[in-house]
Amino acid sequence: MSKHTHPPPPAAPRKPSQAALRAEARRLAAATDAPDTTDIPDTADLRIAGRGRFRRPVKRQVTLRLDADLLDFFARDGAGYQTRLNAALREWVEARRGR
Repeated sequence: MSKHTHPPPPAAPRKPSQAALRAEARRLAAATDAPDTTDIPDTADLRIAGRGRFRRPVKRQVTLRLDADLLDFFARDGAGYQTRLNAALREWVEARRGR
């Protein structure tokens, strides 16, 4: 029977001194190599964003009576069943909007 030995755990990194932290803060404050962001459009006014991939639709809480088997079908996979039910309803609505 062989005895397994494990190497010692690595030493914890040394905490930098206050002087080192202040020097690093001064270096970062004086840095002029900031990325050029002039080509990024201004997005301060997000009211112009439409619904879709990057903006979540407004949700409303409702009380809804469903057949037990229908609810069981969506809930059988666990958490997220309300999201799955919402997706199924959305798919149904979108199919009928295109008529």
